[in-house]
Amino acid sequence: MVTALEQCVWDACLVIRESEFGEILRRARRRSNGPGSLEELTGWGHPDELVNWELSSDPAIQRTATAQVYMDISKEPLPPGSDGWLEWTAKASLAIRRMAAKCWAGTPSDVRMIFIDSDNVMPPGLHGEIAELRFDQRGIPALKFAGLDSPPVREAIDCMCRSVRSSSLALKARDAAKTIQQNPAFLLRLALVARELSPSFLTINAGETGEQAFARMRTTAFRAYDDFPDLRDLVLVLRSFNKLVTRVIWTVLGVAELFEPPHIAITSSPVQIESKGGRRHLVITTGSYIAPLLRTTHPVWIDSGTPIDGLYFVNRLTSAFSGRSEVDLGLTAFL
Repeated sequence: MVTALEQCVWDACLVIRESEFGEILRRARRRSNGPGSLEELTGWGHPDELVNWELSSDPAIQRTATAQVYMDISKEPLPPGSDGWLEWTAKASLAIRRMAAKCWAGTPSDVRMIFIDSDNVMPPGLHGEIAELRFDQRGIPALKFAGLDSPPVREAIDCMCRSVRSSSLALKARDAAKTIQQNPAFLLRLALVARELSPSFLTINAGETGEQAFARMRTTAFRAYDDFPDLRDLVLVLRSFNKLVTRVIWTVLGVAELFEPPHIAITSSPVQIESKGGRRHLVITTGSYIAPLLRTTHPVWIDSGTPIDGLYFVNRLTSAFSGRSEVDLGLTAFL
């Protein structure tokens, strides 16, 4: 049941995590004044006060952008010593956008960047998306950064992106984008909708709570093309591929920051399996050795010699310490 794409993404992530990029993400999860700190490696740190604002958000890098929005809304100043981390995460954001653009190669950038999807919403309102991932800035040496341009890492990234481009979803997305690009009315409509709606994704209106604003933004994005069914059907194809690319980059970030990527070979009880929206969902119980510093949404690899093997994301995690230490995991399949 393990697909070639899953295996390729996981293998590439294991290489990327050994780069300076991964080392910095892992050290950023430690307290600023402890052993093996980020400052010990780079000369600048990740202030604990900023970490506290980031704690409930995912994934890595985007947590910082989310924290900045929340702090701005709350009129909280950035803590002293934040500059180095903020500069690094800005460059890291460019790097992951370049990885995403490599996955989208063959799809015209004017179509890729302009269609509306739920990832257009400001970071605190994202549910499983990564902000601005489709907005690669050409001409910037984004992957000549934090060891991502070393030969083994560069090869791993290229292999991963080629595998994504070879998927059936990528082929459908390229066909949909070609159809849109060949129809001037579709291109004009994309531009008009983007111009009309984009400001609403960055504004919390007077009288709205944050949650109300983010819900409004997501609904607006979802319904952006409801009045244009022919265009909407093509955009739905692009949105499906966008979700795949997002899952790939989410996996890169999750594996990179994990102190030890969870590799589950043994479960402690029968596995519960169901299918939702074409993806497998599992509930498993395994040893608590994987629980420390594992977050919900982190990727895990199941290698149990059964048809459930493959790449998953954690959507629920509960540790139990009665009798023997175990952890219950709710998992969603990568594909």
